[in-house]
Amino acid sequence: MIEYLDRGATVTDVLYAEQINKIRYEIRKKQRSKLAKIVLFHQDNASAQKSAVAMAAIRDAGFEILEHPPYALDPASSDFYLFLRLKEYVKGQRFEDDTVVGRCSTEFFRCSR
Repeated sequence: MIEYLDRGATVTDVLYAEQINKIRYEIRKKQRSKLAKIVLFHQDNASAQKSAVAMAAIRDAGFEILEHPPYALDPASSDFYLFLRLKEYVKGQRFEDDTVVGRCSTEFFRCSR
């Protein structure tokens, strides 16, 4: 699932909870058997992600949280791998606006499966 926010938008606990519900729906829609198994959910320690609203949404979705170390200076290994490849993919390109950036990154994610 890819979702882009408007420039300057803030991820709030309510928005994050809505995104969790969308993720659960997408998993259910695409791979029904996956929700019967444990879904490990990895997130960092941002306040919107650790709020009571977000934690309730994760619990209600049936996800199990894979904890991120509280003071880790390094990005998660999955983030490092992903963004290193994305950086290489867009190297040398110029983007006219956010819409073009969104299309390019969506293309990258679709090709990286």
